[in-house]
Amino acid sequence: MLSLNIALGRIRSAAGTKTYLNSIHHNEMINSILSRIHMIKLLLGLSLLSILVGCQGQGSALKLAESVRPKVQKIMVVAVEAPPLEVIPDLLESRLPVYQSFHNMALPISPERKIYRNSGGILITGHVGRDDIVDIADFSESSDTIRGLHSIDEQSRAWLPTLLLATETAMQLNADSFQTVPASYMRQLPLRERDADLVGWRSAIARWYQGREADSQYAGLKDIDAVLELGIADYRVVHGHATLQLLFKLIDPESGRIIAKTRVKSRAFLAAASHQLNHDGAKFKLLFSDMGGRLVAQGLQEMRLKI
Repeated sequence: MLSLNIALGRIRSAAGTKTYLNSIHHNEMINSILSRIHMIKLLLGLSLLSILVGCQGQGSALKLAESVRPKVQKIMVVAVEAPPLEVIPDLLESRLPVYQSFHNMALPISPERKIYRNSGGILITGHVGRDDIVDIADFSESSDTIRGLHSIDEQSRAWLPTLLLATETAMQLNADSFQTVPASYMRQLPLRERDADLVGWRSAIARWYQGREADSQYAGLKDIDAVLELGIADYRVVHGHATLQLLFKLIDPESGRIIAKTRVKSRAFLAAASHQLNHDGAKFKLLFSDMGGRLVAQGLQEMRLKI
């Protein structure tokens, strides 16, 4: 009888082990599939942005007509809503070491993709784990908009890259004898949901930049000769290499026509990227400011707004 009980116990133990292993294998398969789906979506998003925005190649800017340039003396610079920063590899793995191999682990709770804010206010898209230390971004209040514009104060807790670049743009225009007017609002992207899915962000950026219909939202502006919108298309750090692409559109506020536009892009190396971005990202901000300042100068020159 004792031998029979021992045998039955071993059978139950083996069955339990097999069930557990099957469960692990099943979870590994699910995590692997989800990871591949996410990568495919990222590639599709990059392809879409490349096709739509890339129709106008680097250096093929729509320049401000020589006959129009003397009439443009006073410019309002408007920052366009920026996408969250994309970081590869995911910062979760360095922020919480237990998740370093989460793609191949059977975890009780899988990490979710979110837009979160690091301690320096930088908005980042990536995985967030259980009991994580990051601050999840809340875009629910940004729905209170007027004509596609929203107050800068609504995102005062975040580090706003296009707002910083708009300030840099105004400074460079002032240095070239233009008058600039600071905007108290940002232009929102045409997004249904502001989530961690970068495909939606890239599609919205492409629609904004490639839009050719007359823009009437600036028609009420007085004593403004042109509105310069500044957006970001490519904004990411991949294995320590930072990429930044700026998009410019110069609009005649009276007619709503686009009278100049261009896109410029740059890459640079960011040392200890994971450590930097898991904290305040001070070195990233300095690198961003340096890259952005150079790209602003290049973009203004391509549109004939800089001598």
